[in-house]
Amino acid sequence: MGFKTRGDMIFFSRLVAVLCVVLGILSPCLEAQTGKISGIVTEKQTGEPLAGVTVVLSGTQKGALTDVNGQFSIISIEPGSYDVQFSYIGFATIKTQNVQVNSGRTSSVNAEMQEEVVMGEEITVTAAPPIVKKDQTSTVSFVSKETIEDLPVLEVQDVVRFQPGVVTTSGGGLSFRGGRTREVAYVVDGIPVQDVFSQGGGNTIDLEVQSVQELQVLTGTFDAEMGGAQSGVVNVTTREPSKRLDGTLLVRSGGFYEGLDNTFIDGDVFNPLQTNDVSLTLSGPLSRDKETLGFFLTSRFEDRVGHLKGERRFTPDDGFALANYRDWYIDQFTIDDNTRIPLDTARTPGGEVILTSTGDTLTFGSGDGRIVDMEYNQAFTINPKFVFRPSPRTKLSLNTIYNLSESQGYNDSKRFAPDGRIVNDAYAWTSILTYKQTLSNNAVLNLRGSYKLLRRESAAFDDINDPGYQFVSFSDPVTGFFLGGTENGRTRFEEDQWIFSGDASWQVNFNNEIKAGFQFRSNTFITINESLAFFDSRFPDNLREAAQVRPPGGTNPFFDLYLQEVQAFQDSVLQRRIRNELIGESTRFEQTPIEFAAFVQDKLELSSNLVVKVGLRYEYYDTNGEFIQNTQASTETLGANENLGDAAPKSYLSPRVGISFPISERGAFRVAYGHFTQMPAYSQLFQNPIDENTTRLQIENRTIGNPDLDPERTVKYEMGLQHEISSFMGIDVNLFYKNIRNLLGLQILATSDGAQYTQTVNRDYGIVRGGTISLFANPKGWLNAAGLDVTYQDAQSSSSDPGAIADALVPGLSGQGPSVVVDRNIIPLDWDQPLTANAYLVFGKPGDWNVSLIHQLATGQPFTPSFIDEEKNQNFPENFLDNSELKPTLITFDVSAEKQFRLNTSDLTFRVQVNNVFNYLNQRTVNSISGQADQIVRIPDVQNLRSQRNEAVGLFTDAEDNMRPTWFSTPREILFSIQLNF
Repeated sequence: MGFKTRGDMIFFSRLVAVLCVVLGILSPCLEAQTGKISGIVTEKQTGEPLAGVTVVLSGTQKGALTDVNGQFSIISIEPGSYDVQFSYIGFATIKTQNVQVNSGRTSSVNAEMQEEVVMGEEITVTAAPPIVKKDQTSTVSFVSKETIEDLPVLEVQDVVRFQPGVVTTSGGGLSFRGGRTREVAYVVDGIPVQDVFSQGGGNTIDLEVQSVQELQVLTGTFDAEMGGAQSGVVNVTTREPSKRLDGTLLVRSGGFYEGLDNTFIDGDVFNPLQTNDVSLTLSGPLSRDKETLGFFLTSRFEDRVGHLKGERRFTPDDGFALANYRDWYIDQFTIDDNTRIPLDTARTPGGEVILTSTGDTLTFGSGDGRIVDMEYNQAFTINPKFVFRPSPRTKLSLNTIYNLSESQGYNDSKRFAPDGRIVNDAYAWTSILTYKQTLSNNAVLNLRGSYKLLRRESAAFDDINDPGYQFVSFSDPVTGFFLGGTENGRTRFEEDQWIFSGDASWQVNFNNEIKAGFQFRSNTFITINESLAFFDSRFPDNLREAAQVRPPGGTNPFFDLYLQEVQAFQDSVLQRRIRNELIGESTRFEQTPIEFAAFVQDKLELSSNLVVKVGLRYEYYDTNGEFIQNTQASTETLGANENLGDAAPKSYLSPRVGISFPISERGAFRVAYGHFTQMPAYSQLFQNPIDENTTRLQIENRTIGNPDLDPERTVKYEMGLQHEISSFMGIDVNLFYKNIRNLLGLQILATSDGAQYTQTVNRDYGIVRGGTISLFANPKGWLNAAGLDVTYQDAQSSSSDPGAIADALVPGLSGQGPSVVVDRNIIPLDWDQPLTANAYLVFGKPGDWNVSLIHQLATGQPFTPSFIDEEKNQNFPENFLDNSELKPTLITFDVSAEKQFRLNTSDLTFRVQVNNVFNYLNQRTVNSISGQADQIVRIPDVQNLRSQRNEAVGLFTDAEDNMRPTWFSTPREILFSIQLNF
């Protein structure tokens, strides 16, 4: 199905939205952001079940009555810690404290009641978290608000990266069990927030850790209510308003300190005010009864500076002078090697100093030599949440997240000319409206609506006509370092997204929970690309003839006079608006894809502690795009209307099964199986779209998108064993296997008249297998939390990069033979980390002091080796050595320590946090010959020639040439914070 007009799409979207709401009202569904408490109440003396016992969650209006078998279930409970109270006429009241509830899980609380001896007698029991979770059918980690506060983490991603099965790629993304970073769904209060357009990994909103009530990380299979992911899900439940007004003010500052290693510019200087961070959290009631209306608010301003710096030796204007000096020098002198032109001080090939027309020495590089921060992020976030309960059975909540940021990324080629680079500005507004209706003690209905507005702009200057833009740039011919000019690309991206979903739960009886639900998503993507073309340093003939932007011949013996002539010609060109001819492509694309999903699931919790989950998910994708039907048509007809067809909608059914059953009183075995689909990044589907006006120049050597791509698909198998070692320690062993199909790659194509281009296709595939062993401990004494896990994985695929040439399909040109298919080998993925070990330890005295440690030890990730002798490389078949060696071992060690003081009704906490305590610089990228990041190996003759050229040019030393700061992980970071709780 394809929409011919935007009006058709809007009409269909509204129709589906209405149908979804009706379906949500009529169908029994699941609320994925809540958990359940169930149990059995018996008489202590006889062991007989007690019917009619009142079970209540203290401080809430949630409760249930036991049935004739003494069984009860309280559903739709927000994650957190609760006290469960059991009361029955003639029996002593029992209160079980600190019962932990997690999203999508059942917490078992049983009670043995005895006859009341003293009127009003109450028995208090403290619940210990269960070592073996009987309803766990797949691998999942739960991290509570309290644990997050204790750990040395700043962002939600910092918590996720230390979970079992999670690997940090060389680019800083997170891979779950060998999957690509884009294969992870991020969910906030039941609404997916991941970036579905570029799918670079991560989400499109910045949620602060102070807003998190519970963080759920699913790295294995997951239930049918979760979709839009192949590798895992990060599920966040935000905090609820408190019953009294309270708040937290946090002030944090610090900086990086490498020491004397000199891997980074200015790394031996510590500035405690380099990074500044202020956050405020408020929560409380807005009504007199403290129940009807409440709010929660988090706001944060962060001015964070990265560790990568530059030195301003050159300014953007220097590029114009140096490029023209090179041209003038070639015209003035006969030279054998253009890479040996002296650029520190102008000299003839014989070594004589070149003077200006006024007799001054001619030098280049007008920078002031200052150290410049080349990566930074200034961000402001405000996250208000309002909860309205007009009745005990009705709840409305509005959660809004607003992000505003300005950032700049590091570019090593501009290490010595750091100005004139692109700045990224972004703002995002996400609102989530949730309606929850308790229909009965065993049925709850939920409806959600979400709207997201996202705007991103990237440009060196705000105005395209800004005089700061340069149209001539220059780079050092030996080192490749940028010596002047500006980054002239300009992009703008806009996204409007509507999501409607409905879910509820129906506890049919104590053993059976039937679940179903739906989700509808409509996106509008607008991409605007502009580029300002450069004057070529030697000005091509066509431009020279049209605009005369370069003086004929360039014979002026004085370079400064020659440069004035060139400047005058260029200014004349710009003034006569020839500049318009030099502006590159300005394109605007708009896409409106839609997605729909529905699921049904049954969870059986039998008396023998056997838990069975069976689910089925239906997913529907419609890109609303047009694809090329005959990819070998001529360039004139390739984009013609008759050669473009409407991409067909795609739909899939994905079964999911999970079983957990006891093997003893202290252990449980589980198995899980599921199919998972995910639409490729829409940026890949809609890349460089063509139409009837597309020219050969726009096709040649371009990558053309394909809106008719199929979703990528993964089949997962998992089995695991939980076992209780002692009353506070347990072990979890897990084995997993993933089969991945329809991954993206590029195929090489050619039109019938010989124009070659590439197109994105579903062609790559992969296999991941491995296992995890985890040890974990419940709090005991000074031990607040502890865990150790070791993961082994073997992740292989036909390609790590969807932008790489996959199984190349090279169509034969007309009359030149049949098409040729080039096969590829299965190789380790770039982020395949065979062994990863995580350990964390939190100990201290609550309310007094606390120390937390996080440590990771891992084997390096793959790289493709090469030989210093190129002939040896040619002795191996193509792709034979791809990713066949491992980089050096990866080590991470973070620590934090805090001390708390009581001030009347407030608490004041001082904290010191050190990331990468021992300043171990992990080698994320290595030289292909040495296998080390700090050892650049070249053939001696090549190195000698390079050194001679560096010396002749006179701008950079060999050490500066060989420095690779981006190949290493971040150095030691020291942060100080003061937190006031009131």
